[in-house]
Amino acid sequence: STLLASSAASDVYKRQGERYEYIFRKREKNDRYHMNGATYGWSISAMKATKKLQREAEKVKIPVLLFQASDDDLVDNRGQNRFAEKNKNVILIQIPNSKHEIYGSTYNTIKWYYEVIWKFLDKHLGGK
Repeated sequence: STLLASSAASDVYKRQGERYEYIFRKREKNDRYHMNGATYGWSISAMKATKKLQREAEKVKIPVLLFQASDDDLVDNRGQNRFAEKNKNVILIQIPNSKHEIYGSTYNTIKWYYEVIWKFLDKHLGGK
């Protein structure tokens, strides 16, 4: 099933640019947090894996929590959508007005994002 996280993430763009810039500057200063673009080999492997996953979606028997950025410049959400449509174990949540790095969103969005993840893990892994 697909959920739109509009109420929980309604303030995403309000100060999103500032937060992305803040996080980028922090990562830039610390070598441990530098990120690079995907290599050609990684990209080809990811595309092959995505196609296989779409073909064999029904074979995934475990619960899957899949977050999707609505304004992702790096990922084509259509592949994720097809996977979610083919498998009843997938919970697809689209974060409105968010980019590839969802963790760069506003505080309220990130807080909600982690709350959803922890609830999902607690439910499916028997946490407290």
